[in-house]
Amino acid sequence: MGRLSVSSVRKSNRGKKPPQVNAHWIVGLSEIKIPTNPLEGKIYLCSVLEGEFLVGSVAVKETDLDSLSQEVESICKKPQLGAPRRPKTILFDNRTKHKKVKIILEQIEVTTGNAPELDEVIDTFVEFMQRMKKEDKWDYDEYPADLMEMFFRITKKWVEVAPWVGIYDYELFEISSEKLKMKKWYASVLGNAGESYGILLFQSRSSYEEFHNFAKKASPSKQRGGIKLKTPIIALNLDESHFVDKNLRKAAMVNHWPVHSPKFFPSLEIYSGNTRSMPPGDIFEMVTKIFAAMLVFVSKYHFQENPEQETHEINLDKYAFTITFPVYLNEP
Repeated sequence: MGRLSVSSVRKSNRGKKPPQVNAHWIVGLSEIKIPTNPLEGKIYLCSVLEGEFLVGSVAVKETDLDSLSQEVESICKKPQLGAPRRPKTILFDNRTKHKKVKIILEQIEVTTGNAPELDEVIDTFVEFMQRMKKEDKWDYDEYPADLMEMFFRITKKWVEVAPWVGIYDYELFEISSEKLKMKKWYASVLGNAGESYGILLFQSRSSYEEFHNFAKKASPSKQRGGIKLKTPIIALNLDESHFVDKNLRKAAMVNHWPVHSPKFFPSLEIYSGNTRSMPPGDIFEMVTKIFAAMLVFVSKYHFQENPEQETHEINLDKYAFTITFPVYLNEP
């Protein structure tokens, strides 16, 4: 699920120590009440806690509910918080009471029982989804059709190129444009962990550092009420379609806007304080051109095991961008 959350920021696996095996994890399975396609069945949330910290979470379709072994194994390999590791023991709290669900992992002791520690995680998720439902009443007809078509076409190309395969979220794009009055904006590409996909766009170094510092300290209790930031950030979310505002899905279908697949449905939002909204039309257009310029840069960049910094001038229509990658503003 690509929706912006503190778990979207992941520490890199590059150069980390071997996985630890002395931790105790709590794994919870709970049904989540969100609008879905009736043919797809119910959606469940699998959450993994280590102490008070949320190690990872993944949405699971009812049709895939025979076992959670694969989901937990994937979180071991690519946790959303910290380095790869395997727990010594797991307490499985199956709140759905599905008898067929099992967790079987090599050399890990799995027991079942009640874990009240999960209550806050689940409540926070439900609260977040309810807030989304109240806010998702935007009118997409106010945006020019050609702009929306361009946004969908460019984001579809992003998914096809899949730059997150070779890019970590702390390897930033530094972007400037004199015509757009942009000076050293920063973009973080999400997706290397295989959980959240998209791009976070920060209007300054201090904006990035504020979000990064918040994410480093994140725990389930600190996530309550959403991400509260002093400086607005812009997020391209690539979500499974059933997590996306139904008005946007309908508009895309009616206007035949190109979508890569239901797994990568795009939306663009501004996060300010603890609220989220659609960006104004001029910002929407500017950000879409930034993503297009980043695509051109990626096509020029020489990817390698130890990335070297490159700077390219990108001319796009009437706009000129100077893009540098990778830029490091914090240690991985």
